Amino acid sequence: MLVANVVDALIIGAGPAGLSAALGLCRQRRTAVLFDSGVYRNAITSHMHNFPTWDHQSPSDFRKKALAELTSGRYDTTEYVRQHVQSVEQNKDGIFTAIDSNGKEWQGKKLLIATGITDVMPDIPGFKETWMNMNM
Repeated sequence: MLVANVVDALIIGAGPAGLSAALGLCRQRRTAVLFDSGVYRNAITSHMHNFPTWDHQSPSDFRKKALAELTSGRYDTTEYVRQHVQSVEQNKDGIFTAIDSNGKEWQGKKLLIATGITDVMPDIPGFKETWMNMNM
């Protein structure tokens, strides 16, 4: 799929930000590798909120549909890798090397970290359940 050993961008994170970045890059005919660890902030909820055209809809359905756009055949410059990135280093020439959970090395001119955040729920009885119900 990719024509060079060094792609234009390594994108770590396949949530809304990473998927949007990948789509923008492939529409500009830039090469990219999109890493998906399979860990998502919104995994505990059944609905997304505050995301245009997708309010109160399934986050997993969003990921499936966005990924389908990237892999539909219309674009061929982005590679989707279902692996966690274990480490990233930048060499003296500015090239980033990412090593995935299988030990494979990937190189890119740019690095985009789109891993999002992790919610830390306070230790208050019922808080987590209330938060989850608010997101339904």
